Amino acid sequence: MAVAIHRIAPCPANFVVPRRKEEISPMPRVRHNGGPGHEPREPARWRPGTGPDGAQARRGRSGFPVGRIATCRKADATFVVQANPGQSMRGTAVNNSTMLWTGRVMTGLFALFMLGASIAPKLLGMPVAEETLAQLGWPAGYALTIGLIELACLALYLIPRTSVLGAVLMMSLLGGAMATQVRAESPLFSHILFSAYLGLFMWGGLWLRDPRLRQLFPAIRETAR
Repeated sequence: MAVAIHRIAPCPANFVVPRRKEEISPMPRVRHNGGPGHEPREPARWRPGTGPDGAQARRGRSGFPVGRIATCRKADATFVVQANPGQSMRGTAVNNSTMLWTGRVMTGLFALFMLGASIAPKLLGMPVAEETLAQLGWPAGYALTIGLIELACLALYLIPRTSVLGAVLMMSLLGGAMATQVRAESPLFSHILFSAYLGLFMWGGLWLRDPRLRQLFPAIRETAR
């Protein structure tokens, strides 16, 4: 496993905080020596791939600079110096790939369960679907409508562009199923909370396969030093 070593060094006073790492450059500042006839001096600009003192950084096989890579942080005005950033980036890529495929597997399992256990019996008009709804207090003739709504929500959940919308709509259906189980006075852990189990599994798969959702709800929040 790649380990990134960080070292904190003082931040030069003439550095400003950019929006991206590659935009790091010293803020132009003119120093006068005070005497007549002296020309003002401008500090040398820092270029990507060099250290804070202007020394050229050695580049590895991956093309990333190896050695001191300076990034200015506004919170504590320090430079974070990272060793071997190529190894750290490769480790992050492996972790992202693992989470992506784990999320896809969980999403596939959830979709197969919904299709086989709930949607297909309602759409095919199986007697078990009408009997189950009748036991929960639903009048006859609603199985096909509920099955179509579940199929539409599942399709939205599987499409990447509308996955969050589909998850929200599917969660509302699961909440309605939970309320129906409460009304029928079903057992708590095996019937009432079963919709909550499905909802957590569904959101877990979406969180793992969607980086936007991971940025919105990070598992570990970074604290500023």
